[in-house]
Amino acid sequence: MKKISFWSFILITIIISQGICFLLKVLGYNSYFFLLGFRFHLSIVIPFVFLLWRTGFFHIKNTLLTVEYKKIVPVLLIMIVPLLFITGSLFVFEKVKIIEPDYFYELGLSSIIDFPVYFIWNLPQILFLYSFLMLLKEKNRYFLLSTFFLLSLFLFEFIPLGKDQFEIFDIIDYIVILFFVTVLFYRVENFYSFALILFFTLWCSILLYGSSSEQLVQLLLARNYDKWEGFFKIDKLLLPYIFMTEVLVTTILLFFITPKKY
Repeated sequence: MKKISFWSFILITIIISQGICFLLKVLGYNSYFFLLGFRFHLSIVIPFVFLLWRTGFFHIKNTLLTVEYKKIVPVLLIMIVPLLFITGSLFVFEKVKIIEPDYFYELGLSSIIDFPVYFIWNLPQILFLYSFLMLLKEKNRYFLLSTFFLLSLFLFEFIPLGKDQFEIFDIIDYIVILFFVTVLFYRVENFYSFALILFFTLWCSILLYGSSSEQLVQLLLARNYDKWEGFFKIDKLLLPYIFMTEVLVTTILLFFITPKKY
């Protein structure tokens, strides 16, 4: 029997994972689950299992054993500068004010203290995603091709059901996030730096500005809450542009602070 090609294997894997996730959506179940506190989304887990079955543990072993302690300053700058730039700009133009939302202490302040815990709980699925990107990069050198396959991992989320409405800003935010993930991956070759920047960027955006997405709140913050108002109140019309700007600033920094990939 002829061995299936790599790209056919990837395509079949994505179709299967999207089919399973969409079926769960139709039946009213979540496409993510929790195991001992760790967060796992099936759109990442299923492709990873298929790829692991095909390629083995070689990529994961090399990924986990590569640690760069000397690169912590650039990583911290990439994490903190966009946050300061956006938040500072909003205050300068008087587009934001500090509020005391519901669950201010039990979710808001505790999330700051528990940041290391949330990061560790998300680390396995970030590793799965990173391994998937590593394999794509090995098989092709094209940035946009990797972005396209990454885009296909969550397409089921944008198929409306019943009274669901298609929101153009949701898909734009989604594309911006995946573009950011791909740029981050190609510029930062160390897994731990990649994971820290990616998680901090998403986590901090939700913590500061809030989110009505039960999925994002439960995956990135606490699993017992379905929404979070955020510490800062801003015009809802500005919300879609906040994260886009943060991603843009971070992407620019990735090219200036890391002129050579590390």
